[in-house]
Amino acid sequence: MAIIWWTPTNNQSKIYIIYNISHMKKQLRNIAFAAAVLASATAVAQDAPQVLEPAWTQAVPCSAAGNVRFGMGFQEKVYFQDKGTHAIVVADGTSYENYVQDDRLCGTGITIDAAGNIVATTVFPDAASSYKYLLIDTEKNITEIDAESEIETPGRVDFLGRAIGNFMSEEGGVFFIAPGSQSKIYGISIVSGELNYDQFGFASSSVEFAGGELDNSACAVPRFETMEEMYQAVEDGIIESASNAFYCREKRGLKTVVEVEMVDGVSTIVPWITVPDNFTTYGFDAFELQGKKYVVVNYGTSHTQNFQVYCVTDNQRVAISNLPEKVGPSAQLSFNIEKVSDTKVNIYAVVYEGTNVHCSCTPFEVEETPVVENNVYWDNTNTEWDNVYAYIWVDGGDPYAAWPGTLLSDPVENIYTYAVPEGGYNKIIFNNGAGAQTADLDLEIGKIYEGEKPVPGTADIYLIGNIKGHDWDTAYTGAGLEKIGEGIYQIKEIELGNGGADSYFAFITKTGASWDVVNSGTRYGAEGENTPIAVGQTLTVQENWNSWKIASGIYTFTLNINEMTLNVTDPSGISSIAADNAPAVYYNLQGVKVDNPENGLYIVKRGNKVTKEMVK
Repeated sequence: MAIIWWTPTNNQSKIYIIYNISHMKKQLRNIAFAAAVLASATAVAQDAPQVLEPAWTQAVPCSAAGNVRFGMGFQEKVYFQDKGTHAIVVADGTSYENYVQDDRLCGTGITIDAAGNIVATTVFPDAASSYKYLLIDTEKNITEIDAESEIETPGRVDFLGRAIGNFMSEEGGVFFIAPGSQSKIYGISIVSGELNYDQFGFASSSVEFAGGELDNSACAVPRFETMEEMYQAVEDGIIESASNAFYCREKRGLKTVVEVEMVDGVSTIVPWITVPDNFTTYGFDAFELQGKKYVVVNYGTSHTQNFQVYCVTDNQRVAISNLPEKVGPSAQLSFNIEKVSDTKVNIYAVVYEGTNVHCSCTPFEVEETPVVENNVYWDNTNTEWDNVYAYIWVDGGDPYAAWPGTLLSDPVENIYTYAVPEGGYNKIIFNNGAGAQTADLDLEIGKIYEGEKPVPGTADIYLIGNIKGHDWDTAYTGAGLEKIGEGIYQIKEIELGNGGADSYFAFITKTGASWDVVNSGTRYGAEGENTPIAVGQTLTVQENWNSWKIASGIYTFTLNINEMTLNVTDPSGISSIAADNAPAVYYNLQGVKVDNPENGLYIVKRGNKVTKEMVK
């Protein structure tokens, strides 16, 4: 499933795409093409809006004109409150009945969470309608919910927006209200059947609307589909608190849907979309299908039964309902959506006209579209690293995570996938967490990166430094160490010195035209910067950028990667006499120390002298 955050700021829109692909290597290499196809889709000429046919419509009688105003759909049924009979009525297109009856049901607002639990207002039309509710669970148990202590500025509430979550669960659920003639939106948070603001956060939004922007026809709906997405948005800093996680249609006639964005670290009300050809604000909901955002609003110049589906992502009307064009001058319209699948929603409309309540269920469906991952890839075929890390940062800025970065897992055909987080990151280094790494690379979404393929016959490790005639020459390959055992390398009679009394050196695993190439490999160095070393010494080796300091001259170096040591000998033989008399230490060809060698070939170290010897 694709998730798109569309966040306009200062008339500029940003689209962030998160997605999932399970193709093999060949399909992965076509990602750039798929991205281009998807990007070009918005350039296609706008088609005429689709005409939506209802799955069912039904006229249900009510107790008196004005006693029913709004409703809510759930699982292909429509529920509404009749304050004259103190009942919640349910209709399914062919029949209707009282779902529950209670003398406290005296309001007009109703909402239903994702599990089917209902919340209804109990007051009409005064300010208590913003905080006095009944919670009706799926077993029809009824609980009073009084949120008066949390509503700083109560006002008339006729309409309740769609709810998310589950009011009866430990995760909880929430819906939003827009009290008329006030300046704040409120989230009503219910957890395990009780009002709970400790878990949800602040009751009221941290932003305030200007005077006159909200009235009793304004409404707010959740900006996210689940509680988990909402809390994640707070953690990611997309919104300041969960109480700002809404879209709000302002009062009748403004035609604008707004959201709350972090602008320079401050929660700010910003326009989300202005939808043409609509009048009343009671009919409003928002949803996402196949990576695109949509809103549902009414379609007409007064209270009508028809609605339009407007694609926010593409900024165009994509569908219009085919319900009766005009119901009546006293009609009030509400509707909500219910997501059926990743490609389909049901749109429920409720409109009253006199003593009739017109209910309908209309499906809206889009084609499944290809999506492109916000990923980069590492092909580990050449490098064969035991671990693969991705280290990313903004050029000139901070990294996403401390070195060595994010550990990648679950490769497909030796290709690792890294989902790039939001944040404008544009530089990346792949590494094994043990010294081997790439150069600083430009981060390109969809690209497959890979290490250089080893060239047969070349050395695994090279000496670099003040080599006679090749002073710190990154491209020089003449100082390759011979592999004399597993993890043990040696270079004989290498002359260091270019005129100075002392020389400096280290070991690298890659040579090339630049230090970027060298740095993409592993560098073996001393414990400290310019650590002195002399003939006969064996010092510790580390994977770092430090060099050793030695008197200029000719030497033999033996590098033991297994024990991470470096030994220096004098090839002139002056020190070989003492070495010949030193006790022998035996290693097998894998570099493992052997206390009691038997028949076979061994690496033998006597003092500072290292040889290969056959033991019989």
